[in-house]
Amino acid sequence: MGKIRRVSTLLLLFAALLPGAVLAQELSHPELLSGIKTVTSPGEAEEWLRYYYKHPRPDLALSALKVIETDARIQQQFALLPVSAFVAQIFRANPDLAPQAVRQLRSNIGRQLMLYAVWLSGLDSSTELLEEIKKGADERIARAAKEMMYRVPPDFLKDAVDSPTTVEALWGSYFASGDRRYVEKIASVLPLKNRSDEADSAIGIAAQDTLMLALARDPDLKPILETRLKTASAEEKPVLAEVIAKAASGTR
Repeated sequence: MGKIRRVSTLLLLFAALLPGAVLAQELSHPELLSGIKTVTSPGEAEEWLRYYYKHPRPDLALSALKVIETDARIQQQFALLPVSAFVAQIFRANPDLAPQAVRQLRSNIGRQLMLYAVWLSGLDSSTELLEEIKKGADERIARAAKEMMYRVPPDFLKDAVDSPTTVEALWGSYFASGDRRYVEKIASVLPLKNRSDEADSAIGIAAQDTLMLALARDPDLKPILETRLKTASAEEKPVLAEVIAKAASGTR
């Protein structure tokens, strides 16, 4: 069976890159958010989301999340974890935002987004916030909220990368924090793409494809990966070098 590629839903959302698109650097447009106090349009929400790690505006989080809540791509189940990882980072840095967001995002998809974001954030108030999400929720969400009260959330930097969705969750964490360790963690699983096991290979391919997409939209990632290349393992070095070279040449 051929190796299956799934274009990163998270990077489609963050970078608006389509399958097979020519890789090209995309530019931030911070002027879209300059002076505004509330995000009211998809364009403003996209700028806030895609470049938060470069121009953090936590003061726009609530209004931006209300717009993002209506994006059809978020309604795909496998997109919830990576986008929630992004929001979780914002909650950790701005814990007062979490209860406000939980109270305001009350649609089914909004509740699911809050469910995972609160859980992943590991805030001291997580149990109380999960109780709030349960109120008025459908049975499935209420049951999930109850289960999460007793489950330890993953630590994406310490835990093994066990799926392509976890790769995307690492990107979500990076796009909200700018912490290079998340990018380095993604690079660390590149060698898995050459494994015969299909599940392992899918993780490595996800790392490869998302790194190339991300490099195309943000050249600031290149020094991070070039620094890692100097100390990479013998198994990782050739695949990481290939990713950097292909991104530089605009090929996939």
